[in-house]
Amino acid sequence: MNPAIKHAISPKAILIAFGCASLVYITMLVLSVVNGSAVLESIESKMAVQSIVFEPPVFVEDISPIIKEQQALEQESVSGDALPSMDMSSAQEPLPPAPYDGLTEESQYGLLPVIGKNNLTPFKAYRKPYVVDVNKPVIAIGIKGIGLSQSLYDGIFERLVPLVSVILSPYVDNVDDVQKTARAKGYETWMLLPLETKKFPYDDPGSMGILAKAGLKFNQDNFKRVLARTSGYAGIATYTDSAFLDSQTMLNGVLSDAMIRGLGVFEMNTSRDAMSLKLAINNRAPHVAASIKAQERTIEQFLTALKKEAQQERRAVGVLNVTPAMLASFQAEIKKAREEGFEIVPLSALADEF
Repeated sequence: MNPAIKHAISPKAILIAFGCASLVYITMLVLSVVNGSAVLESIESKMAVQSIVFEPPVFVEDISPIIKEQQALEQESVSGDALPSMDMSSAQEPLPPAPYDGLTEESQYGLLPVIGKNNLTPFKAYRKPYVVDVNKPVIAIGIKGIGLSQSLYDGIFERLVPLVSVILSPYVDNVDDVQKTARAKGYETWMLLPLETKKFPYDDPGSMGILAKAGLKFNQDNFKRVLARTSGYAGIATYTDSAFLDSQTMLNGVLSDAMIRGLGVFEMNTSRDAMSLKLAINNRAPHVAASIKAQERTIEQFLTALKKEAQQERRAVGVLNVTPAMLASFQAEIKKAREEGFEIVPLSALADEF
């Protein structure tokens, strides 16, 4: 090798060159960091900054501590003006107009039920006072569909008996009038909470329905829309099944809201896949479950099934859709059942016996 070239690429010369290059790169890196921070601070100083706190949807899956606290408070005396006085010597006696003071709260959807002073719940306030005769087999019936047809609605409360409970539909345009008329005629009312079932989409719960694959916020909003349609109901009537098997936590979140608000729960599904009862039982919330569904039966067949159930179990609960055929003989069949020794009671009269 040429001695001149060998001297030019000596190890000493390489180290010096590498050191100089490293010094240059380090200097450039430091300057870029310093200048970058300055640029970032300059940009941030010119921006409108707002801190946003993310609050995830809150629901209570196990509300038993809340329920137990409420039950402890119930041992305290309730003031005389907490609940309007009423004479229930006759089943025909009207129930006081609703809502009562202190049992609602304002929301963007309207008035929502809440627990009032002295732990007075909507369930206790709006239920029809009734003392069950323990010596008789007892039957409770919930009537659905009132108001969905004007031809069936006109004069309907004169063709029923106020020993049954009326299940209000949130899809009835004048549902508040139905509620007020029902109570004025002595009928206890419950609010239908439409849920998706295994028959969806053929059986659609509608625009206010609770959907299995929808988010909790969507379903909570729909739940509040339903509750705000009117006041004066003792609880919610719902039909739950395995459609919510993979979203039971979400369903529990919605139903827990009803229990925290002091509402009762009427489960209309007579099958074993009903999902609302376990939550209600665990939390000792007022609840009642249907044992007989009308399906395609006549009113005579329906009551025969209820009477058979009541004779065996001492109690029976049914759900019935209002139809012209049902109305034609309803009073006669109820009278016959009472003459045979069966007691007809509102749904709430059986809600605390579980």
